[in-house]
Amino acid sequence: FRASANYEDLPGFIDAYGLMKLDGNGAPILADPSDPVDSPAVYTSKKDWNEQKTFTGRASLLWQPTDTFNAQLAYMYSDLEGMSGRTTTSQFPGGPFAGDPRIIFPAGGGYRRFAGADEPYDRKTVPASLDLSSDAGFATLSSTTSYFTTEGQTQSETSYTLYRLPQYIGYYTGTTLSPRFILPQLYGVRAHNFSQEVRLVSNSHPDNKLYYVVGLFYQKQT
Repeated sequence: FRASANYEDLPGFIDAYGLMKLDGNGAPILADPSDPVDSPAVYTSKKDWNEQKTFTGRASLLWQPTDTFNAQLAYMYSDLEGMSGRTTTSQFPGGPFAGDPRIIFPAGGGYRRFAGADEPYDRKTVPASLDLSSDAGFATLSSTTSYFTTEGQTQSETSYTLYRLPQYIGYYTGTTLSPRFILPQLYGVRAHNFSQEVRLVSNSHPDNKLYYVVGLFYQKQT
């Protein structure tokens, strides 16, 4: 039996600005609750925003009761979660915010990122396999069964990108209809894979004039 584990904590180095505080439903909180139409959002910033934590574990078990048969079971688990990436908003000019001129922002830079909301991501992955091998004398019969699953999601917030594009400015700025506009986009991924392979391989011998391999492979992927 063998097992190993690894934990990695990567601290962030990019500071986030322009984050709106959100309620439990993901809607921006009003700075002035008495003015639901024209109230600014409640803005905040976060230092070292783009952190990431990863845990990986691996285990394997080998069973060999005889010289002609063995079985090995292997399992791996990976859990990754973090916030945003290494993207910066270096061209953001700062000053009055185009989406709400009442808000004054600092200029962007090499280690600054502007986003209206958090950008969390996570991914869980599990590969597992079972290998069987039996020596029948004239040939070796082996089987490999594997299963793989992964599931995760990532969220990006791109409203500040729209504010820098002239063709969008007229729709999202200069109006009191949307002083708290955000554009969170959630992307998800989920995959499952099962495969089964069986092989019959002739054993090598100086007197053999013919060698053969017979196999069957099946896979189902969702």
